Amino acid sequence: MGERGFLALTSTLRRQLEDLRSLSSPTSGASVRVHPLAVIALDDVIAEAEVDTDAAWREQRQRLEQAQAFTPGLPGTLQADLRPYQREGYEWLARLS
Repeated sequence: MGERGFLALTSTLRRQLEDLRSLSSPTSGASVRVHPLAVIALDDVIAEAEVDTDAAWREQRQRLEQAQAFTPGLPGTLQADLRPYQREGYEWLARLS
């Protein structure tokens, strides 16, 4: 792009770039470091762009998908009826463990 040139961004690309900036930190060269828990949050950006991810990224992505898909059952010894938000809280805590 020349000295007097400019680049017009679509609102979608601008939002994706803002998302990437908020979830990453620059490293040396052209690389960007992303927190491991931000893998899922960047799905939209990665799906629409050419992104070179390493094996660690793909493994982390798979672990997070498995954790999200896991739905633990309530303990058989529990003698209570849980409200929906209580069940959701229990499932969340079980996924974290």
